Amino acid sequence: MKLMSKAVLFVLSVFTAAVCGGCGAAQSEQPQQTELVQEAQQEKPVFTDSMQEDLSDQIKVNAQFVYPQSCKNGEGVQAALGENLFWDRQDEISGILLQDRQITNEFANDYGTQKRKVYETADRTILSIYDNNYLNYATDQSTYINNVLHFDSRFDDYNGDKYLNKTDLDFMPQDEAWAKVKAVLDKLGVEISDSITCYVMEHSVMEEEEGAAIARAEAEDTKIPKKKEQWTDMDDCYYFKTRTSWEEYPVLPVIMGEGFDEDNVSVIYDRNGIQLLQINGYYPLEKENEITIQSPEAAVWKLKEYLENVISSDLYEIQKITLCQKIMQMDAENHTAEIRPVWECSVLVKSGEPSDDGYIHKIYFDAETLKVAI
Repeated sequence: MKLMSKAVLFVLSVFTAAVCGGCGAAQSEQPQQTELVQEAQQEKPVFTDSMQEDLSDQIKVNAQFVYPQSCKNGEGVQAALGENLFWDRQDEISGILLQDRQITNEFANDYGTQKRKVYETADRTILSIYDNNYLNYATDQSTYINNVLHFDSRFDDYNGDKYLNKTDLDFMPQDEAWAKVKAVLDKLGVEISDSITCYVMEHSVMEEEEGAAIARAEAEDTKIPKKKEQWTDMDDCYYFKTRTSWEEYPVLPVIMGEGFDEDNVSVIYDRNGIQLLQINGYYPLEKENEITIQSPEAAVWKLKEYLENVISSDLYEIQKITLCQKIMQMDAENHTAEIRPVWECSVLVKSGEPSDDGYIHKIYFDAETLKVAI
């Protein structure tokens, strides 16, 4: 009986202690749990390189994550517009690109909402520099080349694949040609991505594609491209496409939208040198301060939420998520710009029909807040 009394007393003591102690623990441990949650929220994410997962019947991920290695622990950069804009270096740039060409006309005027400086030469080469840091240099020869290359695969006239079957042309290896182009870009102070597409433009293929373009224009009753009198191996050239960058961040220009060509640097190079140089928005950047950015995995889930709000039966495959610096707006007159790091999400959209190859849709999220970035 005494043994049972001691046992009962022990159980009651433990129960009482547990109840009373639990009350104290609930009061004392709650702040500790809150602190742990806050610490977890403040902990910088570790980024992975890819993700493969079916998120729903309509949405799947087969994505590569691309970002500067300096951002691997969630440390990003808020950038600001730097110095050395094209507009401030007009004479220097004309010297680099026009070299010893005879300038026959030089003028400045308004072009839409922009200001521009134009140089024209005796051999009909034109250099235009815009105050929003766009640049266009084109010889007469470049017009014929542009008429026979259509690299937007969303349209029926796409023929870029016909120029991707060969690596080198007889007049110069591709690598050597690009090295010469890169040397000019370095003089201009333009930083570009390591990702480069090169269309190897053989004169025989260009002649065929010119005929096809003229026939298409006649059938559609649209403007007929100017026909070149003769195509020879002297017309063989490389057509390089790449994009501007800064410290491993791709830099996205102000003008954006569906179908916008983000490879905003185009160069035609032949045996006579550069025939075309188009830079559709270059922005010299500098570091303003460090910020914490959301992980690419977080961008995936935000993208899932975004796509689920689209009323559609389309199928979505998230293929690539890239950390970029996006120029949201630029005040050319005051040389200022609003710049934000963004996650660029490349999504293949397909109807589900066997014959539908789909198209790439780009969606942008602020890398710090994951709000949709326009």
